[in-house]
Amino acid sequence: MWWNNSAVRRKLIPLYYTLCTIFLAGCAQKPYKETRLLMGTMVEITIRDNEARAKDAADKAFKKIEELEKILSVYRKDSEISTLNRTGKVNPSPEFMQVIKESIRAGDITEGAFDITVAPIVSLWGFGPPSNVGQTFRSAKNNPPAEKEIKKALALVNYKNIVIDEKNNLIYFKKKGMQVNLGGIAKGYAVDRAIDVLKKEGIKKAIINAGGDLYAMGITWRIGIKHPRKEGILKTIVLKNKTIATSGDYEKFFIGTYEGKKKQFHHIFDPRTGYPAQGCISATVIAPACTTADWLSTGVFVLGPEKGLTLLKKLGGQGIIVNSDKKIFSNL
Repeated sequence: MWWNNSAVRRKLIPLYYTLCTIFLAGCAQKPYKETRLLMGTMVEITIRDNEARAKDAADKAFKKIEELEKILSVYRKDSEISTLNRTGKVNPSPEFMQVIKESIRAGDITEGAFDITVAPIVSLWGFGPPSNVGQTFRSAKNNPPAEKEIKKALALVNYKNIVIDEKNNLIYFKKKGMQVNLGGIAKGYAVDRAIDVLKKEGIKKAIINAGGDLYAMGITWRIGIKHPRKEGILKTIVLKNKTIATSGDYEKFFIGTYEGKKKQFHHIFDPRTGYPAQGCISATVIAPACTTADWLSTGVFVLGPEKGLTLLKKLGGQGIIVNSDKKIFSNL
């Protein structure tokens, strides 16, 4: 298999992709491919079409993602999400309103396993930007935060305290000091909107991969899911007009000391406990929309393999989950 080729491996692994395109089935046409750093990750667009038209369409799709980054990035002081986090309210654009609505829906469906108000916890553990002025949470780099700090931050976590006032085009928090982080949904939403642009430009065959949030359009694509514990592919699947997203504990983490022992602490938090979610090391979800696949992979990871797979079956979705003992749970 070509993923064993060292040149290819060197190209893919540094980009921290949790998914990679292996090849396009049944098509000899050379693809146009371009990669840019956006949304905090490497975004790759591959198009099968006339090169000039493909290049122009890809450029427009990238520009759409850039526009969304200006709205959804917590690292931009002028973004709508930063305004909401700083002031506790915002008059949202249609895109921001749509993402917040979908985030609340995701919270309901996962029974709180997916919760965008987990931002104070994320920042406390050192995986996000500094918390609001007045909050005393510190960023943990080598050790986990103290229990009292976690409890203090956890008191601000509850997506049901987000209020949407559509009549006055307003989103606000019920509780002072709350913050949101869209890291589990923004990339998927951006991929969906970029695909919309490609379709509008007449592109029929394309794939967009935003660091593990991937949309395969038009024809059959073979996708490799990264093994969560070693170099190489865990499983190869075939996609056509579907999306896939993977959440894993190997993407962002630090090694710290806990109860006198070294332990790995990753960036996917259980909003109900304030600690990194336990039970899974990787969760991959296939869904019709990348927005859904994005938040659902996070929710499944937090829920754990048994409850996560039950939720997937209930929603009619597909997935592959690897638990902490490296046992695979799948309905593919």
